[in-house]
Amino acid sequence: MSIVEGIIPILSMPFRDDDAIDFDALVCQAEFLIEAGVDGVGFGYGSEIFRLTDAERDAALAAVSRAVRGRVPIIVATGANSTHATLQRSQAARDAGGDVLMVTPPAYASAGPDELVAHYSALAEQVGLPIIVQDAPGMSGVTMSDALLARLAAEIDLVVAIKVETVPPAPKVGAVVARVGSTAAVLGGAGGADFVHELGRGALGTIPGAALPELFVFVWQKFRAGNVTAARACFNRFLPLLALSGRTMDTFLFAQKEILRRRAILPSANMRIPSERLDLTYLTQLDAMLADLDLTSQNRRWDITANLS
Repeated sequence: MSIVEGIIPILSMPFRDDDAIDFDALVCQAEFLIEAGVDGVGFGYGSEIFRLTDAERDAALAAVSRAVRGRVPIIVATGANSTHATLQRSQAARDAGGDVLMVTPPAYASAGPDELVAHYSALAEQVGLPIIVQDAPGMSGVTMSDALLARLAAEIDLVVAIKVETVPPAPKVGAVVARVGSTAAVLGGAGGADFVHELGRGALGTIPGAALPELFVFVWQKFRAGNVTAARACFNRFLPLLALSGRTMDTFLFAQKEILRRRAILPSANMRIPSERLDLTYLTQLDAMLADLDLTSQNRRWDITANLS
């Protein structure tokens, strides 16, 4: 099994009322994910890294690394808008305990394929960690072609995976799998809302949010065992909740934290400002959706796969 196959949730970043990172809650969340059977944990956009200082990013990573103690790999988003800045961010992540880099292409530069190959090659040579190339045009403003992604996997040994974040992800997952073959794993993204369809097109896992790890672990395991019917039944049951949670980036961030709060993993769903403030109607809809799924108890051990086999 590749170091980046399977289910690798992105940690939600817990904040105290004074806006400081709640490191105890962060570590609790990592332990919860490991107990759920995930294949790794990650820091990325879903960790609100765009609202953190560099020092906070390194401190959060170091705290999780100390707690995880090598039991699962830690994937760290280190994309920046120049090769120099990406190298510095990646070296800091390595030194703080990261195991795998997850890197978007530099935004704004209008770099061509040769320049992007040089960019990722420099990371591999100077940092020395495995790399997930994150194709996330909605975040970076850069669309990477299937041919370029395949070239990166073929020419750079440390490119071990491609994470596809286009919306919807599944069609591009299939196109990239066809070009990459076994050279690198292809993973889904976009919050996991297209996961079962990504698997049907050859994905080897996904990098979702942290709130419902049992859902993605169950679907992944059943699909790999050949029980596609059970995988689809479980996924389809939760698809409306995934859609409700993914309307905007801040909606996704809040929903992940609020569900983790209801599961007694995080003490609050606090977000730093400025951020979208969700209205009472949305909270009522979330309440109803969770009630429909029989997920209302303040208990970390929700029976996500009830009545499924």
